[in-house]
Amino acid sequence: MVAQTTVRDAVVQRSPGQIEQMPHHDQPALRRRESAVEQAPTPAPKRPTMTGKFVQLDCRGSQARMIVETDAGRKTFLIEDPAKVAITAGSDGPVDMTCGAQKATPKVEIGYDTPRTGQTGIDGIVRTLAF
Repeated sequence: MVAQTTVRDAVVQRSPGQIEQMPHHDQPALRRRESAVEQAPTPAPKRPTMTGKFVQLDCRGSQARMIVETDAGRKTFLIEDPAKVAITAGSDGPVDMTCGAQKATPKVEIGYDTPRTGQTGIDGIVRTLAF
């Protein structure tokens, strides 16, 4: 969809102290400079992921922590802000996340950010969950 705008009675500054009215028949025009070089947007850095079995949801404290059993051992991931976590469910259907040990231990892939300086006891901050 293209929108057009007409500028009427616009004030154009020609030089310091000199102001001139733009005539009604003049319309502004946008022109592309020949030397303009288009740059592709910089892709966002790929977020690290870890796959394992979701074994526990620790709800003590003000923020929940997911404990995941991986090939490298148990890992703890902080759910800093649940509204900022993108969750997708696979063919196994929905997953109930309840506090404590999980009755079923569904496979999960966690996309995470590395902990900030001073954040100890966690392996990452949860950003995506794919069950």
